[in-house]
Amino acid sequence: MNRKWEECHAYLMLYLQGDDHPKFRSTFFQCHLIHRLAFFNELKLDDRKLFYMMIEPEEFSYLFIKVNSEKQKKIMTELDERYVGRMLNHLQLHDLVRFLRKLDQQDSDYYIAFMRKSKVRKIKSMLSYDEHMAGSIMTMDFITASPNETVEKVLNHIKKQGKRIETIYYIYVVSEWNRLIGVISLRSLLIASSEQTLKLLMKEQVISVRADTHNKMIEKIVYEYSLPYIPVVSKNKELLGVVIVNDMTRLKEIQQSYNEVKRRKLINHSFLKKLCASTMLICLNISFLFILAYANFTMKNTTLLLLFSLLCAGIAGAYGTQAVYVVFDFFRNKANCNTIFNHIVVKNEVLKGLVMTISCSIFSGIIVYSLTNGTRLSIAISVALFLSIFSSTVSGVFLAYFMGKKNECTKNRVVSMNTVLTSIVCFTATMKLFQYI
Repeated sequence: MNRKWEECHAYLMLYLQGDDHPKFRSTFFQCHLIHRLAFFNELKLDDRKLFYMMIEPEEFSYLFIKVNSEKQKKIMTELDERYVGRMLNHLQLHDLVRFLRKLDQQDSDYYIAFMRKSKVRKIKSMLSYDEHMAGSIMTMDFITASPNETVEKVLNHIKKQGKRIETIYYIYVVSEWNRLIGVISLRSLLIASSEQTLKLLMKEQVISVRADTHNKMIEKIVYEYSLPYIPVVSKNKELLGVVIVNDMTRLKEIQQSYNEVKRRKLINHSFLKKLCASTMLICLNISFLFILAYANFTMKNTTLLLLFSLLCAGIAGAYGTQAVYVVFDFFRNKANCNTIFNHIVVKNEVLKGLVMTISCSIFSGIIVYSLTNGTRLSIAISVALFLSIFSSTVSGVFLAYFMGKKNECTKNRVVSMNTVLTSIVCFTATMKLFQYI
């Protein structure tokens, strides 16, 4: 596929620079829209000027809406007014409004002047809404019918008006005051008797949103009800427009966005909850330090070394095990693999370990120094605790990360592996630092 596209790209450049209109247009429109866009994005200014001469404004509008806003602004400076007017008038209203929102007021008014009068009122109405509201993303191109119309009459109306509408899935039934009273799918129309009226076929329970409804709420409705279209109504139920979910891929993206926002909240809540719960370990650690600090006057160094090593190993093991369980459970769920939350989970656990380690080390050092006035002893205890707890947390996180993603072993084995590493670090750090005293 890549090789065919490379050959096609080479021929397109040859025809474009050779000013061969028929061959260029024939080859260009045989390509998929993605490849057309890729070709256009690679063109330099001189080649783009040749491109505009070979492609009609209405044809170029499908590429224009796909490029980013910065490039759209740059393109507009390269086109003459006649070309701009035809291209903008061919854009769907919601695409046009999205483009105009990226401009300052002066430029926006300038391009609105190119629009047909019938479109200007609709554009200004949509621009009056906040960009995160339904009114700013809805389209005003849809099919309406009255409840007393027959199926045959509505189908004839669709044939006449359908050319100006991008996709037709529902026909919205409105009263004489344009109030939404029902909806019927195109499929239901096609299989119904031609003499039946819409009043007998329509569904009266219609899920709709107000023009000032936030996009997040629309995403939630789309996710919960799997709707490809959502009508937008006023306070008086007057039909204003329709929010379109273009295809099932877009619907899936919205579902993932909705799920990931919920999951992000759970992760952040979990981080704070575990951070608070971990303060209990500091209290436990401090209570032991009271005993060790007083025992330093009476105990031999070997006994003190043994007790302190066990204390470090116990606290470090608790932190490490907690990190293993959180990260391992997250990555064992295949739905979480390759998501934007991989780095969030790892970062949260390492950050939590770092915060608790620093807090524990500083508090421990201060308490030991205040009880014994031994600078070396307080430094040794602080450094030993820092190395033990933080190394246990980091090793636990990364062991769980790699093992959980690869499904190579169980959670208990990861905990065992981390415990061995923690014990080695604890005893080594304690022995080396007590030699310093």
